[in-house]
Amino acid sequence: MIEKQVYTVNDITVLLGIGKTKAYELVKSNCFRTLKVGGQIVVPKRSFDLWLNGADEETPSVEYAN
Repeated sequence: MIEKQVYTVNDITVLLGIGKTKAYELVKSNCFRTLKVGGQIVVPKRSFDLWLNGADEETPSVEYAN
């Protein structure tokens, strides 16, 4: 099986347990890289995982309430 290299916004909603609106707000916050592929926003897995695990301390934290 091939491992995913990018996450969709729907993937992010599942991974973080947040709604679609909050996921789009997070994508627009520039906390991690995003790409537009064929009209769909995707997030490189490595960039998202680094952000999620706090590897980039220079990137400001963003808090979202559920």
